[in-house]
Amino acid sequence: MPGTKLSIGIFRLLLQYIRWLPHRLGWVNHAAFILQLYEVRPTDIFLVSYPKSGNTWLRFIMAHMITGSTRQLSFEEVEKDVPDVYVSKDWIDEMPSPRFIKTHDALLSYFPKTIYIVRDYRDVLVSYYHYKIALKEFEGGFSSFIRSREITEPFGSWKEHVSKALQFSKDNSNRILFLRYEDMKINFEQTAYQLSAFTGLKKFKINRIKELTCFENLQQNETENGSEFRNRSGKNFFREGKCGTWKEFISTDDLKFIYADSELVSLLHQLNYQVEA
Repeated sequence: MPGTKLSIGIFRLLLQYIRWLPHRLGWVNHAAFILQLYEVRPTDIFLVSYPKSGNTWLRFIMAHMITGSTRQLSFEEVEKDVPDVYVSKDWIDEMPSPRFIKTHDALLSYFPKTIYIVRDYRDVLVSYYHYKIALKEFEGGFSSFIRSREITEPFGSWKEHVSKALQFSKDNSNRILFLRYEDMKINFEQTAYQLSAFTGLKKFKINRIKELTCFENLQQNETENGSEFRNRSGKNFFREGKCGTWKEFISTDDLKFIYADSELVSLLHQLNYQVEA
């Protein structure tokens, strides 16, 4: 009910005001305050990524691992098993532990455990552009998009986001599982074993999850059962999911603009992404 949602929203806003001083004094977990959750529990595991880096795909994988389901799960079911903190705050507060929560905020030091997924920045740009165009949140060409503030709001730049996660993984390897999107595509089985070891989840069938969460099946699932994104845009959230599509999309001039950032290029090299001069 709209009235109920409004009342809950007002209550949550009031709670933020009440918690402001305790937060400033360090009595309230910073991530809980920023994400507007009642608390961050010691058993929580956060799925973190920069936008358009594979987090939704990872959520489907995790939902199957959590439930052990051998049938296709809908977006609605995944939202219940691995909720989005920007969509389901009230449900997250009510969920039994352990909770698996999706976010794009890299508040890593305030999360008990994190599964972080990184994707080639160039593919992220292409995917993010199509996402914004589909939702009519950006008008213009790709060249304008990569030079706009759209790619740094509200989660900062990809470079800052990923650098923070990379450094955190070096200093806190027991609290973060750092995954590359491309490695997940190449060796799904190894990724599943890594996820199992990190989370303790074991009652699932790897081959069945691999089949159910391949992009062709996820696209068909979304087409048949719908999603919030599809309802809003008329298009599928799972667009292609391929690796290296930027090579066919990004112009030479735009690549020069991207590569002008030497720190970004260095980070791409660190993550084993090939950068042609």
